[in-house]
Amino acid sequence: MRRITIGGVMFGNCMRGDRRWHEEEKRDRQETFGGLGTGNGRRLARRWLTLLSLMASVGAFVPDDATAQEAAPVVEQRFDIPAQSLISALVAFSEAADLQLLFDASIARDLSSPGVSGELTPEAALQGLLADTPLVYSFVTPTTVTLASADDGTDDATDGGPVRLAPISVEGELLARTAQDTQSSVVVITGEELEARSDTSLRSVAERTAGVSTSARGVGFVIRGVDERGVDANGPATPTISTSVDGVRITDFGRINTTFLPTWDLEQVEILRGPQSTQSGRNALAGAVVVRSKDPAYDQEYKLRGGVGNFETRQAAVALNQPIIQDRLAVRLSGEINRTDGFVENITTGDDDEGRTDNRTVRASLRFDPSDDLWSILKLSYIDSFDGFPVSDNDFLPDRLDDRDAETKEEAEYRSANLRFGYALSDTLSFENETVYADRDFFFSFDPDGGPASIATFDDDITGESVSQELRITYDSERTQAVVGGFFTRIEEENVDELTVLSSIFAPPALRPLLTPGSTETSSTSGRFTVRNWALFGEVDFEVVDSVRLIAGLRYDNESRETENVTVRSTNDPALAPFLEDDPTVSTSTSFDAFLPKAGIVYEFTDDVSLGFTYQRGYRAGGAGFNSARREQFTFDPEFTNNYELAFRSQWLDNRLTINANAYFVGYKDQQLVVELSNQMFDFQTENAGSSQSYGAELDVRAVPFDNLDLFASVGYNRTEFRDFVSNGVQLAGNEFRNAPRWTGSVGGTYYFDGGPYLGADASYTSGSFADAQNTSSLRSDSRFLVNARAGFEGDTFNVFLYADNLFDKEYVEERGTVLSTVGPPRTFGIIGQLQF
Repeated sequence: MRRITIGGVMFGNCMRGDRRWHEEEKRDRQETFGGLGTGNGRRLARRWLTLLSLMASVGAFVPDDATAQEAAPVVEQRFDIPAQSLISALVAFSEAADLQLLFDASIARDLSSPGVSGELTPEAALQGLLADTPLVYSFVTPTTVTLASADDGTDDATDGGPVRLAPISVEGELLARTAQDTQSSVVVITGEELEARSDTSLRSVAERTAGVSTSARGVGFVIRGVDERGVDANGPATPTISTSVDGVRITDFGRINTTFLPTWDLEQVEILRGPQSTQSGRNALAGAVVVRSKDPAYDQEYKLRGGVGNFETRQAAVALNQPIIQDRLAVRLSGEINRTDGFVENITTGDDDEGRTDNRTVRASLRFDPSDDLWSILKLSYIDSFDGFPVSDNDFLPDRLDDRDAETKEEAEYRSANLRFGYALSDTLSFENETVYADRDFFFSFDPDGGPASIATFDDDITGESVSQELRITYDSERTQAVVGGFFTRIEEENVDELTVLSSIFAPPALRPLLTPGSTETSSTSGRFTVRNWALFGEVDFEVVDSVRLIAGLRYDNESRETENVTVRSTNDPALAPFLEDDPTVSTSTSFDAFLPKAGIVYEFTDDVSLGFTYQRGYRAGGAGFNSARREQFTFDPEFTNNYELAFRSQWLDNRLTINANAYFVGYKDQQLVVELSNQMFDFQTENAGSSQSYGAELDVRAVPFDNLDLFASVGYNRTEFRDFVSNGVQLAGNEFRNAPRWTGSVGGTYYFDGGPYLGADASYTSGSFADAQNTSSLRSDSRFLVNARAGFEGDTFNVFLYADNLFDKEYVEERGTVLSTVGPPRTFGIIGQLQF
């Protein structure tokens, strides 16, 4: 019997740029099958290979890579290795194939294998076992095989081997694929990359991603020119972008700031550009943002982070991962506090830090794997956030000054519980369940009149909860991937809107002389709604012949809504009280359903170069709202899109260069638009009033030209156009969507000096865009070219760096309004340190 030796050094996803550079030694972790020895497994493997080389120099046969592959065993034999943990599968393979395996345990400890079955050569069986893992193999002799991570030992400076771009998995689609295999235009930012920067929320991530920007007041995403709150105005239409955190769909709660989401201790963030309706169902018309925090693992890990900067910026974070029973039970805890003062000065109230943020996050998760075939993860999360809005009066631009008598702010608390578990039914068939509960408290306040006088105030107080259930059965064989499943969610929300204005604003002219000076009128609207959404879905990816794959998917989505609104009016003016009348309770019940197909074809020129074409139907659910000017409830139907997309995927120069591109055309039908019915204040409502089109392309490049340098570049072009849209009697055909920049892009890199120092810089560009569907030239935001820089030192267990964002202190307006404008942040700088062991 041959021996399998698994070395015991833990190298924590060593990356440069988006790959960590920390080398973590774990003593007493070596697992030896066959008695090869103890000690540092990585060194042991190298010494073994050195011994083989010495043997070759005195006449022993040790082939080079090419010869080794030719010398690999070619005789077919029977393999029956079920899906299980990768280490267990490799042990079984070594025994069955009578081969010796040498590898580091850390690169395989948390990986699983789909298993293999049938009459296969040992090399073909090994390829099957390593499918969908970031591991590569090499036969150093006909009976000895080494395994390594695609970005492992061969990539670090002390090893002298090349750095390669490792495959990255995408979780936001129905089928598990790498970023190179998916046809969706996707950007994946790893948790390690986020922690290597000064980012504390997803706002900066959007700024650096081609085809993506932030919406009005920076409180949401814009993907391919489609604002998640609507393409025309910030009205009551349902969201266009699905944003989820650990399975909790944040956008299910309506108006909310999705860009505040924290970046600490995340596995990765995925931004999928373009419709994801077949995959995600409701509210994914323009794309999806998928955030996953780190799951517990079976390696001990501790992280501490702290930072300070200008504008009283403070950050403190901690994370720990502790195995309790090796390979069976582990726990992970993390927490973060980050705050910064705002940069807008209010000359009316004397507040010099408007726009401040103060966010806290706590997560606790438990992983329990009763057997190699059954796994489960329970995750509890709590987020407490305060966000001010950096709004400046237009009279003071470019100075960041405000003269309102009250600031705009948002306060929210989120609590969630997520239970995921899965079971391997066979070598090719697996089952997965995800159950999620979430609730939140939300408060929003702003000054509607936009000036120093106390004319009006507005408060919005919302509570809501949701529960969702998703089941999937996945089939994965050599030529076919398929998934079928079902989804259900129930969302309940209650809200109270209070608008208080001076009595003289809405009082009849004849009554105004009788009013008490300074008296007010308050309209309080209480509403509740319940949404039930269920769906059946499936997708298959089939290799019909060598190099040609067909993709087909279908989702049936059904949604029902019940809404209720009642408005109560009150005043502190006796002369006005007799003339106020409450609105009657208005209730609506609506139901929508949709078939959402997806079809595509992919041609693989080589293993590393492919071209695909995909058609997909996009969908945004209908809904209901309340026209406060007319005191009427209204409803609107679903919106659909037809989406055609080309996807080019390629890796070059031995995986040192990745070039991916997507080109698309989107046609909108029954488009949901906020229509102004008259010049009266608040007389607007959502209707299926338009048709539009958009087209464009994105190009993403990653490169490691040599071992100490990581580079990236991306560029996006997007053209949006209304084809039919009448608002307040004006035809807006030919106009662009609001908040739809035509050009976005970024470029940057990091250079690592020998010994630990490094320098990094990046620049991003976003062209100007209109703030309204009328394309008013005076309401066009500024184009901006922003530069960020950082310099630091990275050791075995620590990383400390200085950063400067908006290095050249560019002054710009993110969104220009008629009275108030959202201004971009000035230069910010600070120092961050992180300890990890």
